[in-house]
Amino acid sequence: MKKNIKVMHFVIGLGVGGVEQMLLKTLPLMSKNIENIVYSINPGEIGDKLAKLGIKIIYCPKVNIFSLVSDFKKVVKHEKPDLLITYLMHADLFGRFFGRLFGIKKIICAKRGILLNYEYLKYFDRLSSFLVNKYVCVSKTLQKRLIDNWHIPAKKVVAIPNGVNINIFNQIKLNKTKMLAELKIPKGNLIFTYTANLRDQKGHIELVKALNLVNLELKKLSVPKEVSCSIMNT
Repeated sequence: MKKNIKVMHFVIGLGVGGVEQMLLKTLPLMSKNIENIVYSINPGEIGDKLAKLGIKIIYCPKVNIFSLVSDFKKVVKHEKPDLLITYLMHADLFGRFFGRLFGIKKIICAKRGILLNYEYLKYFDRLSSFLVNKYVCVSKTLQKRLIDNWHIPAKKVVAIPNGVNINIFNQIKLNKTKMLAELKIPKGNLIFTYTANLRDQKGHIELVKALNLVNLELKKLSVPKEVSCSIMNT
């Protein structure tokens, strides 16, 4: 009989966000021989949804760093995970150091992006990369940056883009003409929709500037269209 693989996912919070949504979409679909455990400090609605789908959720009492270390050790010793996957910078750093210290032999760092600030954390991330068995990136661009700029060995970095269940969109029925009228978008415009949190690192300002440049180029070419950008805050 094939032995089950126990995977522990460490994320700081389980509110609504990209990482949390990805966990909600993928963990319930994993092979039955993979036992997933999500360890988090902050509870949230995604955690509740995962629990209802049968995923084991463990919350740490957020008191101080010492209680976090103690609780993390207790969970690791009790659950004995075969693999630890960490998400986002703070969980990445904490997980690789204390995961190794408490006996987890395989650690994956799931890179979702590069922070635009916290330079000192990025410095420690690079220095401690030897503690990570594999880096999983959501894009080829991020993969290349880790290899070229952070000097992570290429054999340790793999790109696995987020999957999208297109059946969700097939079930949605929209009246395009009515929606364009409600949004006051002229008929014939090129439409670009960008969905992300309204945070600096998401690049909303850069996107608007880029689309303005596109509009200028279209006018030079005498193309009777403009790009309409709709930004949805998640």
